[in-house]
Amino acid sequence: TTTTTTTTTTTTTIRRPIASSCSKSPSDAAASTSYHTFADWDTREAEVVAKKSKFVGKAARVETVDDAMEWVRREGDPEASHNCFAYKIGQAYRSTDDGEPGGTAGRPMLASITQEGLDCVAVLVTRYYGGTKLGTGGLVRAYGQAARLALQVGARTEVRPRSSHVVSISFDDIGPCFSALEQLGVQRAHEEYSDDGVRVTVVLEDQLAPRVSEALKQATSGRVAIPPTQ
Repeated sequence: TTTTTTTTTTTTTIRRPIASSCSKSPSDAAASTSYHTFADWDTREAEVVAKKSKFVGKAARVETVDDAMEWVRREGDPEASHNCFAYKIGQAYRSTDDGEPGGTAGRPMLASITQEGLDCVAVLVTRYYGGTKLGTGGLVRAYGQAARLALQVGARTEVRPRSSHVVSISFDDIGPCFSALEQLGVQRAHEEYSDDGVRVTVVLEDQLAPRVSEALKQATSGRVAIPPTQ
């Protein structure tokens, strides 16, 4: 059997939601642990040809199940023989064979996500039938390879857990605190002013919170710090 592969990258950007299962859902494993995913929001593509059947693999970063299904619907080809997909979003995962023999398409595609060490991604393999049956082993290899090649395209990034913190700052300490935050590259997500000062919301990687808290303490002689996690 002769199998050929080609790999390309496209620039179809998916919608990035404000709230995400990967980053914020308390029931999601990825919310409390670091994970690796694609560094951008583009769709990457790879192609496998086996016995004249063409398997076009596509993969993209997603953050919710709705995102994954929207992307699958948009990237699938209704004129093709089969559109099989798999996704993994923290503890949520799904795969489908779309009419292929059970376990020959979606399962090896989902396994490819796991083998590549990725999370918060979806992969789609569209098959254009070439007239020759591949058998179960041939299908498993073709779908798995098309998925794996697509998943290997492009840069990756590590996403670390982040938490929101509200810091109360008196008017006298606003200058030193804002300067300390800027020096550490911390953005102020929200500010709420009152007669006593300002309540500032910052979103930090969990491992950086102690460092930011210490900087605020030093800038204000201990008057301001990141509140302890409840």
